[in-house]
Amino acid sequence: MTAPAEGAPVTLVLSRTPRPGREADLEAWARGVVAAAAAFPGHLGAEVHRPAPPDQTDLVIVYRFATSADLARWNASAERARWLRRAEPLTEGSARLQVVSGLDGWFALPGRRPVPPPPRWKTAVITAPVIYLLVVALSLATGPVLAELPLALRTAVTTLVLVPVMTWGVMPPLTRLLRSWLYPP
Repeated sequence: MTAPAEGAPVTLVLSRTPRPGREADLEAWARGVVAAAAAFPGHLGAEVHRPAPPDQTDLVIVYRFATSADLARWNASAERARWLRRAEPLTEGSARLQVVSGLDGWFALPGRRPVPPPPRWKTAVITAPVIYLLVVALSLATGPVLAELPLALRTAVTTLVLVPVMTWGVMPPLTRLLRSWLYPP
């Protein structure tokens, strides 16, 4: 695993195996630890992926932070340590962690055990045409409304729409659809 570039958004994927009969308790724990992380500077959001047997038996939390320094503050915090101790009676084995940065976070398979990101060339092959199509679609949809704004402001609006659409709307299902190509056995 390579260190995230300084200043780049970073994603932490935490995977825990619930003890039999403690699944609901672990889900409640996950909601609590996500709320605790949200209070930390640089926290950009988190997703909890429940176990989905038989393929996925782990509960997976995907945290996003603005920078590796923000993630490091959360990881080193007494608050996080307290939450991890609370998880021990609810889980089997140790926590599995993976840190990814930048666009690699788009290629984390929700609900799956953390795996290394696909090769960067595959990331580029998928990301470039998707961004192109979204920019064209956004330009057509917002062009008449934003035409009078300066270029920098139009670009800012497009970016503010494009990034969440990519992060939460397009890339997760596209990653699942192309999983066999991105993550060959």
